[in-house]
Amino acid sequence: MVQLKNPIHNIKKPYELKFQIRITNCLFARFTEKEENLQFAYQKLGLYAFENDIKLKGDSFTVLVKKEEENIVADVKLEQVNSQVDTYNKKIQLLIKAEENATKGTNNFDKDEAVEREFYNRLNAAYYAGKTFDVDKKALKDQGYDEKQIEEVVKIQKYKSDEHYFKTISEFTSERN
Repeated sequence: MVQLKNPIHNIKKPYELKFQIRITNCLFARFTEKEENLQFAYQKLGLYAFENDIKLKGDSFTVLVKKEEENIVADVKLEQVNSQVDTYNKKIQLLIKAEENATKGTNNFDKDEAVEREFYNRLNAAYYAGKTFDVDKKALKDQGYDEKQIEEVVKIQKYKSDEHYFKTISEFTSERN
């Protein structure tokens, strides 16, 4: 495949000219550097794929965006295996479900289903941790706290509980994004 500035009209078989090609499910990097360093963009995307357990199809594409005096601007793309993209889409759906569960204080994940177990456990851990902010007013009264002090402890613990609640939701939301 070759990128052209101007179309050519006399194309011999088996070659063909396409004015636009759409490649979906790619890792992408915008490269702005000297042309001889283009290999590093591919290496960096390859390393990213390796570190994040992303399966690559093996196809790669470079689209020259513009040529400057000393540098080029190019879009570098490495095509992912479609099943990998499907896996990520499923994970996003699970994160959305987890975010909704955390917002409602529910846990509708199936602990016996391998794919859902991680989210079931994470929500349970968050809810269990949230219980540490409950206040035993009677125990505080037995320790000599007056009503004003007890209400201050309740207020502080409520603040901490709310902070924990929003942190739990935020973790799922930021992971999804």
